[in-house]
Amino acid sequence: MDKEHWKWNLFWIVLGAFLLRIGCALPVLMESTHAGLLRPDSYTYMLPAKALLEDGCMMTAPSSGVIATTRPPGYILILALFFQCSDSLLLPALAGCLF
Repeated sequence: MDKEHWKWNLFWIVLGAFLLRIGCALPVLMESTHAGLLRPDSYTYMLPAKALLEDGCMMTAPSSGVIATTRPPGYILILALFFQCSDSLLLPALAGCLF
Protein backbone atom coordinates (compact mmCIF):
# COMPACT_ATOMS: atom_id res chain seq x y z
CA MET A 1 0.00 0.00 0.00
CA ASP A 2 1.45 3.35 -0.97
CA LYS A 3 1.87 6.16 1.52
CA GLU A 4 -0.88 8.42 0.11
CA HIS A 5 -3.46 5.63 0.19
CA TRP A 6 -2.52 4.84 3.80
CA LYS A 7 -3.03 8.48 4.84
CA TRP A 8 -6.52 8.56 3.31
CA ASN A 9 -7.46 5.30 5.02
CA LEU A 10 -6.33 6.71 8.34
CA PHE A 11 -8.29 9.93 7.71
CA TRP A 12 -11.51 8.00 7.01
CA ILE A 13 -11.04 5.82 10.10
CA VAL A 14 -10.53 8.86 12.36
CA LEU A 15 -13.47 10.69 10.76
CA GLY A 16 -15.70 7.63 11.17
CA ALA A 17 -14.72 7.25 14.83
CA PHE A 18 -15.36 10.96 15.46
CA LEU A 19 -18.79 10.82 13.83
CA LEU A 20 -19.66 7.68 15.82
CA ARG A 21 -18.71 9.40 19.08
CA ILE A 22 -20.71 12.50 18.11
CA GLY A 23 -23.67 10.24 17.34
CA CYS A 24 -23.45 8.58 20.75
CA ALA A 25 -23.12 11.94 22.51
CA LEU A 26 -25.85 13.64 20.47
CA PRO A 27 -28.69 13.18 23.02
CA VAL A 28 -26.63 14.93 25.70
CA LEU A 29 -25.31 17.57 23.30
CA MET A 30 -28.89 18.50 22.40
CA GLU A 31 -29.76 19.34 26.03
CA SER A 32 -29.69 23.02 26.89
CA THR A 33 -27.69 22.59 30.11
CA HIS A 34 -25.32 19.82 28.96
CA ALA A 35 -25.47 18.50 32.53
CA GLY A 36 -25.03 14.94 31.27
CA LEU A 37 -21.49 15.86 30.21
CA LEU A 38 -20.37 16.56 33.76
CA ARG A 39 -18.62 13.97 35.89
CA PRO A 40 -17.98 14.11 39.65
CA ASP A 41 -14.53 15.67 39.10
CA SER A 42 -15.53 18.05 36.29
CA TYR A 43 -15.55 21.10 38.54
CA THR A 44 -11.95 20.45 39.61
CA TYR A 45 -11.05 21.18 35.97
CA MET A 46 -13.66 23.83 35.14
CA LEU A 47 -13.24 26.10 38.16
CA PRO A 48 -9.45 26.55 37.75
CA ALA A 49 -10.05 27.32 34.05
CA LYS A 50 -12.60 29.98 34.96
CA ALA A 51 -10.25 31.33 37.65
CA LEU A 52 -7.50 31.58 35.05
CA LEU A 53 -9.77 33.72 32.89
CA GLU A 54 -11.10 35.90 35.70
CA ASP A 55 -8.05 36.26 37.96
CA GLY A 56 -5.18 35.54 35.59
CA CYS A 57 -3.79 32.71 37.74
CA MET A 58 -4.66 29.07 38.25
CA MET A 59 -6.59 28.97 41.52
CA THR A 60 -8.99 26.26 42.71
CA ALA A 61 -11.89 28.65 42.00
CA PRO A 62 -12.26 32.28 40.95
CA SER A 63 -11.18 34.63 43.77
CA SER A 64 -10.38 31.67 46.08
CA GLY A 65 -6.73 32.54 46.74
CA VAL A 66 -5.82 28.83 46.83
CA ILE A 67 -3.43 27.68 44.11
CA ALA A 68 -4.69 24.72 42.06
CA THR A 69 -2.15 21.91 42.33
CA THR A 70 -4.23 18.76 41.92
CA ARG A 71 -4.81 18.87 38.14
CA PRO A 72 -2.35 19.05 35.25
CA PRO A 73 -2.32 22.58 33.81
CA GLY A 74 -2.54 21.62 30.13
CA TYR A 75 -6.18 20.58 30.12
CA ILE A 76 -7.12 23.56 32.26
CA LEU A 77 -5.44 25.87 29.73
CA ILE A 78 -7.38 24.27 26.89
CA LEU A 79 -10.63 24.62 28.86
CA ALA A 80 -9.84 28.27 29.51
CA LEU A 81 -9.45 28.79 25.75
CA PHE A 82 -12.83 27.17 25.14
CA PHE A 83 -14.47 29.21 27.91
CA GLN A 84 -12.95 32.35 26.40
CA CYS A 85 -15.01 31.63 23.27
CA SER A 86 -18.18 30.48 25.03
CA ASP A 87 -19.26 29.70 28.58
CA SER A 88 -21.08 26.62 27.29
CA LEU A 89 -19.78 23.08 27.72
CA LEU A 90 -20.47 22.34 24.06
CA LEU A 91 -16.98 23.17 22.72
CA PRO A 92 -15.14 21.09 25.34
CA ALA A 93 -17.58 18.23 24.72
CA LEU A 94 -16.98 18.29 20.97
CA ALA A 95 -13.23 18.40 21.54
CA GLY A 96 -13.59 15.45 23.92
CA CYS A 97 -15.29 13.49 21.14
CA LEU A 98 -12.33 14.13 18.89
CA PHE A 99 -9.67 13.17 21.43
